[in-house]
Amino acid sequence: MKKIVFFLRIFDNEDYMNDFLNGKIYMNRLSYFRKIEESSESNRADEKEGLCAFWQPESGVFKVNGHTLTDFAAPIEMRLNHSDNLHVFCLFAGATNASNLSDQSKLSEIKNDLSVSKECAELGDYYVLIHNTPAFIKRMVKAIKTRNFLGSTGLVNYYDPNSFSGEFYNRPAFNKQDNYKQDNYKHQKEYRFAVDTQVVGDDALVLDIGDIRDIASISDTWDVKIDLKFSNMRKSV
Repeated sequence: MKKIVFFLRIFDNEDYMNDFLNGKIYMNRLSYFRKIEESSESNRADEKEGLCAFWQPESGVFKVNGHTLTDFAAPIEMRLNHSDNLHVFCLFAGATNASNLSDQSKLSEIKNDLSVSKECAELGDYYVLIHNTPAFIKRMVKAIKTRNFLGSTGLVNYYDPNSFSGEFYNRPAFNKQDNYKQDNYKHQKEYRFAVDTQVVGDDALVLDIGDIRDIASISDTWDVKIDLKFSNMRKSV
């Protein structure tokens, strides 16, 4: 089980940052991230977003009109059209295994887990640190339920497309490929909210969760520093 210590949200526009602090949560469709140009979006783009299954060539067997098809030249990908209509909101999550927090020998592992990659700085020059993550999640869930939307939350799982073969069932928004090209996504350590409005389209969704300045603050750097001290095998930050 993971313990989330903080969330970090990075913006390329000061107005967007202030809207966020005011509680306006802007959520693009999952299809948006598949369609934008990588070169203009600082590693936000991902053409592999929303897959519900990914099978290695040797594990795929299809039957068409009684004919068995094998020996595929590349992995087989499956995506449900419905997934493109999900609205998603992404945050960097400083998280570590909860068990680490009672083990002083895990200090280096904790610091590594909570570190923010300098590649994240490419996302923008404005940073908001959320120090009360349970409160933020609670407010998001409340806003989703208030509008009678379906929703799910969680850390993103990163899988190696060179070895993984399987299905993601009903969580296509929470699985991303890593190391399938020169750039990768694992360093983003994402926590996501996925909302299903059951409406087809390309438009974004804006949720209003109210001012969050009581649980978040502007940071002057992307490089979050966490001071960890153990006392009687307990953690204090």
